[in-house]
Amino acid sequence: MTWISVSLALPAMGERVLISTPRRIEIATRTSPDARQLEGPAFLWEIEGEPAHYEPRAITHWMPLPSRP
Repeated sequence: MTWISVSLALPAMGERVLISTPRRIEIATRTSPDARQLEGPAFLWEIEGEPAHYEPRAITHWMPLPSRP
């Protein structure tokens, strides 16, 4: 699997994926329409059921979760 730039595509609404954040890689769920154009924090993602507080441009890439072994 390869990382996908959010400028090229976003995961489906409700899909759990890996996201690359400024400090780590996290499992997140896309929960709202494309918010990349908004100023200030936007809740495009949820992590463990809570809104992820990242600036819209802080998340640059995502990847589908790998299949279970």
